[in-house]
Amino acid sequence: MRMSGPYHLELVAKDKEIVLYVMDHANSKLSAEGGSGKATIQTGKDKTRTSVKLEQAGDNILKGTGDFSIKPETV
Repeated sequence: MRMSGPYHLELVAKDKEIVLYVMDHANSKLSAEGGSGKATIQTGKDKTRTSVKLEQAGDNILKGTGDFSIKPETV
């Protein structure tokens, strides 16, 4: 979880899927209506990068899928 301006953003990643929860500083849900974003996943020793488009998937959720896997060295 990270603060970004007036938001708390919680990123949950698993193989081929990223979910971003948007909340305020009191951890109350904030609407993600009309929201979008992009996540860049970097993996492996060669630092392969994959971009994933995030789109609204619920009240306070942005979600995206892509061809990537999560490993201990993933950033």
